[in-house]
Amino acid sequence: MKKTFVKTRNVKRFMAFMENLKNIPPNIPKLALVCGEHGLGKSQTIMLWVNKNDAVYVRANQGMTSRWLLSEICEELGERPF
Repeated sequence: MKKTFVKTRNVKRFMAFMENLKNIPPNIPKLALVCGEHGLGKSQTIMLWVNKNDAVYVRANQGMTSRWLLSEICEELGERPF
């Protein structure tokens, strides 16, 4: 059986939102936060988009501090954490 990713209405909305975000002038930093109940396909949708675009994916964990999150972002960008 061939696995197929179904582009639901929410997936299409996410993709449109991300395209709008990409169209913001390049000198303006961009960050998107996606949150919601587990099992809705957020991670799969984001990974589909990340793999087709020059993007960084950082998964936040419960209890993650802002410093920890920034450190993860720096690491993904290949920068030294502060």
